[in-house]
This record gives sequence, C-alpha cells and structure tokens, in this order.
Amino acid sequence: EISRRLKVSRNTVRAIIKHGGAMPDTVRDDKINIDSELLSRLYTDCSGFIQRIYEKLREEEGISVGYSTETNFFPGRKFEDMEDLNRQAIEWATVRIANRPVSRTVLIPARAFEHEQAYLTGLPPYIPPPYLTHRRGNDQYGYVSFDGNFYWVPDGAGNEVSVLQYSNSLKIYHKRILLVEYPLPPDGVKNRSFSPQGVPRPGHQPKNRKHPTAQEEKKLRAAAVVCQEADRLNSNSR
Repeated sequence: EISRRLKVSRNTVRAIIKHGGAMPDTVRDDKINIDSELLSRLYTDCSGFIQRIYEKLREEEGISVGYSTETNFFPGRKFEDMEDLNRQAIEWATVRIANRPVSRTVLIPARAFEHEQAYLTGLPPYIPPPYLTHRRGNDQYGYVSFDGNFYWVPDGAGNEVSVLQYSNSLKIYHKRILLVEYPLPPDGVKNRSFSPQGVPRPGHQPKNRKHPTAQEEKKLRAAAVVCQEADRLNSNSR
C-alpha cells in the first residue's frame, strides 16, 4: 500500500522503514552493483544456497557483500526468548555494526547516515506503519482466533472482521470501524484468551479453544498404577 501510494518500488519502501521513516532524494554512489547474469549463474551452480553464493562472491569474484547477520550475529549468541533476541539484534544493528567501519569503503554507517539526513525526505504522517490483513470470523461468543490465541471482540459475535497485524499489536475492524486493539503476546504464548482492559470478562471461553490435558493424563496414569497394583494383589491371592 505504501509502495502504491508513493509510486515507488517495494525495495525503496523497505529502505524507508530501515532508515527510520525517511528516503533519499539521490542514489548513493557507494552501493555494490553485481551483474545479474553472474548472480543467475551462481544461483544455478549453488542450487540456490545463499551461504554458498556468498562464499563464491567473496572467494572467486572478490566481491564483499553484506551477509553479516548469519555470519556475525547468530553464531554463539545466547538469549532467553525471542524478545531478548530482538533486543540484542536491535542493539547489534544500530550501535555496534552502525559504528563499525565498512571494510571496502572505510565508511562508518552511523556517521554517513548523519550526513545523509539533510538529503532525506520524511514520510507523511498519515501513512500508517506496515501491517498484514487477515479475514476472520467471530465464534458465537465473540472470539476471534489468530496465531493460536483468541481475542474477544465486544458486541462482535457472528461478524466477519478484518484483523490488522502490526509488528507489536493487532487491530480488529468491522466495516472499517475499529472495534478493539490488542498488544501481541510474547513469542511462544498459545491457546490463551484475551479481553480488553477495563471491560468485564466474557462469561464463556472460546468455542474452539483446546482444553489442557495435563490433569486428565495425570488421572489416567494414576488409574493405570492402581490397576497394576490390583492385578498384582489378585495374582498373589491366588
């Protein structure tokens, strides 16, 4: 949508997002240009494996390309959860790497960006952050399922809604009217039901919510032990 409104390519939109909401008026002259036929040949020779293409570009063609996330950030990295990993990645990308000189040009990206800011044009404030749209139907109790969790929509039972997925939140619309907004739960949270703060919780659970089986499994194991003990006592009494 941003690409269509601004009449620019999707790569330009990605660059705008990467540079904090601004885009260059001119093309940088230090960008690496790789022949498309060379890339096509390497892609065929390497069966599409990006790591091998990267190695061949460096070793055989003498072209140093950016592939630092997989080769520098991930190896040996320790983290508690995805949120912790994202925090480390942001610090690594915006502090450590941004202030490290680039080997080919000896430019420091953070300082280069400070110089480029004078030539950047900010995005209009009416353009929303990037999002994905999902069509969902409410169950009879007003819950919308998304990514393994359930979100209650007040007065939304039986309606078909649009779920807008942002980087850290969800917005649920019906006929272009915002009904409710939720923060996204931490990575790994599943089978949970959520309701808006300050609103009385609904009296029912989602229709398709999976019921925990831990207690049932515990009872079945206990029953199996009792049966085995009863069989042993019966065999001894004989």
